Amino acid sequence: MVRHFRLAAMIGLLLLTLGHTTKTQAQGSPADEVFRLVNEFRAQYGLPPFTYNPNLAAAAQGHANYLATNGVYSHYEDDGSTPQIRAERTGYIGWAGENYVAGTKLTPQQGVTWWSNSAPHFANMVSTRHTEAGVGYAFGHDQNFYVLVIGEPTTGGSPARTAETIIDVPAFVEPIELSPPNEDGSIIHTVGAGQSVWAIAARYGVSVADIYLFNGLNEDSLINPGDQLVIQLAEGRAPPPTPTPPATYIVQEGESCGVLPPGTRSIWQRFSGLTASRKMQWFTPATRSKSACCPVKNRHPLQRRN
Repeated sequence: MVRHFRLAAMIGLLLLTLGHTTKTQAQGSPADEVFRLVNEFRAQYGLPPFTYNPNLAAAAQGHANYLATNGVYSHYEDDGSTPQIRAERTGYIGWAGENYVAGTKLTPQQGVTWWSNSAPHFANMVSTRHTEAGVGYAFGHDQNFYVLVIGEPTTGGSPARTAETIIDVPAFVEPIELSPPNEDGSIIHTVGAGQSVWAIAARYGVSVADIYLFNGLNEDSLINPGDQLVIQLAEGRAPPPTPTPPATYIVQEGESCGVLPPGTRSIWQRFSGLTASRKMQWFTPATRSKSACCPVKNRHPLQRRN
């Protein structure tokens, strides 16, 4: 009788524990670290943290598994499913958006840094419309894959899928060997073949804006193998004065985060070099666009809290 009671108590404790883990992102995992870092990033802008949602986490984990298994970089899967469809399959009712990033030995911090340097991914992390999120992580093809799915619950059933806009840009961070600090504390990186400023910034955990600033570059500048970039200034050296680009861009009819008229840069290219305090929420002339990668909103620019 005593053994039966102890067994029942153990089973009851196990069920209670399993029930509890569905309410919070799994502690100590790479996915949990990304979830924590994203909410810390939101706090820098005075925004409330995303609430963990197990359905969104399941959608994120499923897509992370898909990317890692197949070694692909896309918001679509072979069956044509989108972030919205995959979220609905888990039972989620509401709008859904998605960030993903992958790279060899890519850490959670480097992944979130990459998102922060990319305007459409930045917009998802600081979304004021979406209130819930979940994160997935998987390893495959010698790469770490991180997926963030954000959501906004709705009460009138699932949103119309025709309203979903997807900016499908490969989010792969090239493997880059980090340079050690010099005696004066400075860090100089020698550009390798196929490396971009975004990838270099993500690997070193710095902003694209700082690399532009320290090296006299801008979003139109080209870097070539063999170029040397200042990643970190020498101790005691003051940074150059920061340029002051416009704080907002008015999206014209027919434009999107990914496509602008011929001869112009895409919006995330135009703003990828802005400092955090200058990055913005998008404006649209008529309607609010729901996007898997780049939500467009009728809202004022965000200001970072120091």
